Amino acid sequence: MRNGLKDLESNQRYTFVGKFTRLGYAEEYNDEDGYYYQPTILFLDVHDDQGHFITDHAWVHYTEPFVQLNELKDGDLVGFSAQVRAYKKGAGINKVTDYELIEIQDVVRKNNVDAQRAGVPSENKPLVGYVMERNRAFYEKAQRNIDEEYAQAYDQWLHPDDYSNATSYSDDGDDDQSGLDPELLAKLKQFSDDNLK
Repeated sequence: MRNGLKDLESNQRYTFVGKFTRLGYAEEYNDEDGYYYQPTILFLDVHDDQGHFITDHAWVHYTEPFVQLNELKDGDLVGFSAQVRAYKKGAGINKVTDYELIEIQDVVRKNNVDAQRAGVPSENKPLVGYVMERNRAFYEKAQRNIDEEYAQAYDQWLHPDDYSNATSYSDDGDDDQSGLDPELLAKLKQFSDDNLK
């Protein structure tokens, strides 16, 4: 549990500084979208704006204010304001109360401010793809999912000219862009359907 956050009021905004360490993703759910991936950021050694130690680590959602900093690198010190919220984690009788930082605003890089950084996607799907590609070796070793739909969305963001004639990653339609004979496609689909039952 993050005891330093426990002592902070939930209805106030506080300023923090943390050391960027890596990106990640979490599986989220809502009634409108169902299950989807949310990109996250891990900060270590989080202090308040007075330099008082708050927590050894904090995961926060990788939102637009962080995206505006462009690519983050290990050791970047990032300042931001946030509110504190209690939540339950674990399962069944093992659930415990922990604390997280939400409503992130006022994000600034505190060191390496003059360094030129590559941009990152602002839309969720290519941003998650960016996270998955950046951590591909780690995720493969840890046997964590790399969703190729998200990875392709990032590749499409990175190389838009390569996809100029392709359907957008945000297009959920079933229109075929393969150029194959429709009758052949129908036969292939039927064969596939028959063999997957």
